[in-house]
Amino acid sequence: MERKLQRVGIILLALTMILSAVSVGFAAEEAYMGEEELLENMLLPEDTTEDDQPMTRMIDIICSGDFTKNSSTRATATIACQCGEKAKSFTSTITLQVYSSSSGGYVNTSAAPAVQTVKDTRRISQRAVFKIAEGKKYRIKIVIKAVTDKGTTTETFYRNMQ
Repeated sequence: MERKLQRVGIILLALTMILSAVSVGFAAEEAYMGEEELLENMLLPEDTTEDDQPMTRMIDIICSGDFTKNSSTRATATIACQCGEKAKSFTSTITLQVYSSSSGGYVNTSAAPAVQTVKDTRRISQRAVFKIAEGKKYRIKIVIKAVTDKGTTTETFYRNMQ
């Protein structure tokens, strides 16, 4: 009986020590998370502005799309984008780019960009067909511009040819 009480006492002591260590660890973690949250929310000093405008994103734009090779000479780009709020003007521009080994990156081709503008909506979708050459590496550059009551937001996305 005395041994059982001794074991129970040791177990209680061990649990108390563990809980004390865990609570100190959580306290340290909460303080660290507070600093991280400050950076994540992009809270910047008041003098951190560009052209007297706060450096924050006005609205969110989400895009999805495909860029598929249909044949050895044609590829189709299809995109769908959504704005966080109704846009007075919503413009999408799809530009065909080709990989240049001399520059080590993608450059715009001579093909005219496909441009579409819609008004008073939260969504835009577009389809464009481009002529391509065999044996080259292509991608599309998608530039989305939304004008809302909060201002103008421009986002750029890329999609490699599948």
